[in-house]
Amino acid sequence: MIAEIEYLLARYTGIKMFIFDDDIFTFDKAWLKEFTEKYRQVTNIGFVCNAHARIFDKETAQYLKNAGCRIVKFGLESGSDRVRRSVLHRYMSNRHIEEAFDIAHRFGSIRRLSL
Repeated sequence: MIAEIEYLLARYTGIKMFIFDDDIFTFDKAWLKEFTEKYRQVTNIGFVCNAHARIFDKETAQYLKNAGCRIVKFGLESGSDRVRRSVLHRYMSNRHIEEAFDIAHRFGSIRRLSL
């Protein structure tokens, strides 16, 4: 991914934001740590990414903030716990969602956005 970002930066001017629209962008914490460290070495352009509320923690938020993340999107699908579990098979509790939003908010430059 870093090579692709370098390719884009070398060929296009005026890039203002990168959007990593990958539902599992933050799942592998070792990969995320390595990516965010390299990203900051390549560019200071901000980015947007997706995260899962059930596994979003302070360490993940810190990696993202340090790399220049501006927005974290959480795909909640429904405000109803029953609908999320029974219909959509999205196994995150309201508590997971509240905690993820709280962590994102506490890391300042990361704005909360739910879809």
